[in-house]
This record gives sequence, structure tokens and C-alpha cells, in this order.
Amino acid sequence: MNSDSRQIQPVPKNEEDVPSAKLVFFCKKCGELVDAKQTRKKFTFRCAKCGKDEIAFGTEESIRNHYRIKG
Repeated sequence: MNSDSRQIQPVPKNEEDVPSAKLVFFCKKCGELVDAKQTRKKFTFRCAKCGKDEIAFGTEESIRNHYRIKG
């Protein structure tokens, strides 16, 4: 069995008990987590390193899982 597996926890009854998740930005050109600045469009961000608009964003866990980023 894979050591990266995790247990699914039940959803808390109170909304205040739900832990907040960190939001991160991933540059598809640079291939790493970066700082990003929002452009004039609503959900479009620009990489601070390379200046491209190819940014994915989401929770840290979801981005690391989707793009298979270690550590």
C-alpha cells in the first residue's frame, strides 16, 4: 500500500470547525509555486517570475496533488 494515502475525515457539524486551507499559485511555464498578481480580468493571474498568464490556483493540497509536486 502507498505511504501517501490519507484517511477521509467526517465533515464537522459546525462551519467554524472546518479548517481553512492555504491558497497557492502554480506557474505552468516555470513549473513551480510562485507569487502571482491579478490582471485586469477577474480570475486571471500573472507570474511574478516569468510574466506569463499561465497560472493555476487552488488549495496547496489540490495543486500539489494535481501537478504531482513533492514536498
